[in-house]
Amino acid sequence: MGLRLYFDAGCTNECSTDMSNPDQTRQAVASGGQLQEQRSLWIKSDDAQKTYENVILTASGDDANADYEYAPDSGGSPGTWAASVAPSNGTFGTAVRVWRRVTCPNVTSPFNRTNIKHSLAWDEYAV
Repeated sequence: MGLRLYFDAGCTNECSTDMSNPDQTRQAVASGGQLQEQRSLWIKSDDAQKTYENVILTASGDDANADYEYAPDSGGSPGTWAASVAPSNGTFGTAVRVWRRVTCPNVTSPFNRTNIKHSLAWDEYAV
């Protein structure tokens, strides 16, 4: 099947693309304040007979009101934040840690966004 995105380093809690187990943020924010939350995500292959190149993780459906950014892992902390992250080519047999940050400026009331999804793309080759 290819690469999968997980919430945990053990790769037991998959971040679904069908929204059955979505990436969620729940945080109290004072009216007019900014919500900003970051978390680790892990990318892992489900096929030991494949290697992957040109891997890119980005968000679809985000905007100025709910902006998603990604960063490579840098010794257990996020590296430089950008609209996407491109891990090094490899087999992804061992999970690769990346970071996700969501920023929602000027929050005036509680809201629920269900249209933002992680998008993971890659080129796949036999080992």
